Amino acid sequence: MSFLQHGNWILIDPDEPAIDLIEATLDLDELCELLRCEATDVVQISGSLHGYIDGEGEQQERQTPWRFNGVDCFGPMLLFHLSEDETEMRSCDEEDLEALADLVEFPHHHAR
Repeated sequence: MSFLQHGNWILIDPDEPAIDLIEATLDLDELCELLRCEATDVVQISGSLHGYIDGEGEQQERQTPWRFNGVDCFGPMLLFHLSEDETEMRSCDEEDLEALADLVEFPHHHAR
């Protein structure tokens, strides 16, 4: 199955640490490179907002820990909106970025 998706994504990277809106056309290789992993999982954040994460980051303890809305996360996360029937990915925007910025807590840093 080929994965190719163009849009605006919110990339949360605890190694920088940064939370940014990026525009990119991603395939699976690029996604894994962004997340610095070999296997990705999708998690529901809230409502239509979902995030790609390193599927094995927590177990392998090789990804930087951080917190999202009080929940422990590990490594980079790429956020997007998923339609109700889960068939269509939709872009994030500046409003999403602003709404999320206060929910992201990096170790020893605060999101800007």
